[in-house]
This record gives sequence, C-alpha cells and structure tokens, in this order.
Amino acid sequence: LVPGTQVGAITTDKQLDTILSHIDGARRAGATIALGGSRIDRPGMYIEPTVVTGVTPDMAIAREEVFGPVLSVLTVDSFDEAIEQLNRSILRGSGDPTVHDHLADVLFTQGKLKEAISQWERAIREWKSNAPSEIDQVELAKINKRIKKRT
Repeated sequence: LVPGTQVGAITTDKQLDTILSHIDGARRAGATIALGGSRIDRPGMYIEPTVVTGVTPDMAIAREEVFGPVLSVLTVDSFDEAIEQLNRSILRGSGDPTVHDHLADVLFTQGKLKEAISQWERAIREWKSNAPSEIDQVELAKINKRIKKRT
C-alpha cells in the first residue's frame, strides 16, 4: 500500500470469518497468498491487505464478492476473455452498479466508447432502481461526470 494508507476494521464477526474463509479456500484450491492473508494481531477486527495470485475462474474467491481488503488476480489471454470471466461471475448479476461502472472504465480504455456508455447507463439505471442513499447519489454524480467528460 501507499505509505499512510489506512484500512478500516471489519464490522462483524461473520464478515471476518467469511473473508478469512475465502482466503483459506483460495489457498487450499491452489492459489498463492502473495501478500497479507492473515488477521492482524491488535484490538478490533482487522485483516492484512491481501493479494491472491494464481486464481482460476472456478475458485469461489474469483466468483464471489469478498467484501474485505482482498484483491484476487486472475490471468487472462485477452480483453474478450476478461469480459467473459466477468460475465460468469456472481458479481455480474448482483445488481451492483459499480460492476458496470468498472466494466465501463475498462471498455473506455480499450476504445470501445459505445459499449462503455451502455455500461454506464446500466449502472445509472440500477442505482436509480435500488432507491439510492445519499452516498449512492454521490457515486452516481461521479459516473455522470465521467460520462460527460469522456463523450
């Protein structure tokens, strides 16, 4: 991490167990814990920022959202394969608009403006249909600003 970066505590015992289970499951399935992977020995529920490499699409850590300081690294041979993997993940159908927002960013960097705009529009529709909170409104405003800036 960049010096000075702070990572917050995990908020529930259940979530702490879920995160550690994902990390352990990835290790048992053959992935490598390249960084972190353990609970921090201090008061509170903290997990080291973790990078998991050698992740394959069939691993739970690749298909499910961990909701913790964990980065799973999958290697693909092409942009199209990366999109295919995203489409297979549970995140794609989760209704989480940030998935579409991040996908739009990737498409934009690949010069696929029409597809990027489609993903941004989908993110906006999903945010609006999920009765957005005040925080979501801030994120929605950021997406709209990026669309205007890039089009």
